[in-house]
Amino acid sequence: MSAPSPTAPGRNDLLHRPLPSSPPPPPLPLGLTPLHGPPRHEHLVLIIGVGPGMGLCIAQHFAAQGYATALLSRDVQRLEGWARELDVVAKERLRRDREEANQSGSQGKAEEAAPLSRGVFCDVLDPDSVLTGIRSALQLFPGRKLGTAIYNASVRVKRPFLAQTEAQVRDSFQASIMSSFVFMKECVTLMKGGEEGVGGAGTGSGGTILATGATSATRGRASFAAFSMGKTGLRRICEVAAREHGKDNIHIAHIVIDGLIDSSAARKHLGLSDSEYFHDDTVVDPREAAKAYLFLAQQAPSAWTFEMDLRPAREHF
Repeated sequence: MSAPSPTAPGRNDLLHRPLPSSPPPPPLPLGLTPLHGPPRHEHLVLIIGVGPGMGLCIAQHFAAQGYATALLSRDVQRLEGWARELDVVAKERLRRDREEANQSGSQGKAEEAAPLSRGVFCDVLDPDSVLTGIRSALQLFPGRKLGTAIYNASVRVKRPFLAQTEAQVRDSFQASIMSSFVFMKECVTLMKGGEEGVGGAGTGSGGTILATGATSATRGRASFAAFSMGKTGLRRICEVAAREHGKDNIHIAHIVIDGLIDSSAARKHLGLSDSEYFHDDTVVDPREAAKAYLFLAQQAPSAWTFEMDLRPAREHF
């Protein structure tokens, strides 16, 4: 009879380890908790898929907490304009916090001198571009460590099943599966503190990785074959990585956006002008939805969320 194979520690194994000599500190009030991972002055928030809707709103919430943000997408000129605005927001928060704490010093002056937000080119249809984008972003923020990484990119196509093309399936696969896999692997390596990554600059401080999903990841819907394939793969990648690397102090979460996100592109698609508004509670307001990303990134290891779904009140589910 062969010997039983080694298994992962069960709950009893974990609970019966020797207790630490001192109790953990009390939790801070909601909204005042720092981001999980490196401290703020070393922490870099990296967001792939920054457009004028959800991506920008996510960046705004993190900048408002005084964190440095790297914005990645194909339109670098547009990103740099937003980055200048976010730089002002982040530095204002840092100055306000120092004044309230009656602090001054060289660290604060150094933070104010260096940009706290930068735009970086990244094409999610090219996994190599994703890897290059992450590494380029870290080089723009010397002394900072990747602490929060957000994958907010996808290719959304709505066409009848028989009208969908192989090219559309390929693009969805590249954007939601291949590039997210490269993104997840690089970010986990950096947060874990391994020798791979940017010059071996693993943080060892842990961190948070968040991915924007969709209802199509949990159930197929007519006319969304390519999109559903990609989002289903993204969700599975998040599940696997979360189960493997929670022990490495890395929080990985999947956010399901169930509904149309309010944006200029959405209005244009529906034949509306930017001066026209949707009825209350019928679409996802990205300014409100983006708050969930900040909340997840602030969660302590004793209470992590893997999956959160967000929908407007009138959305059927």
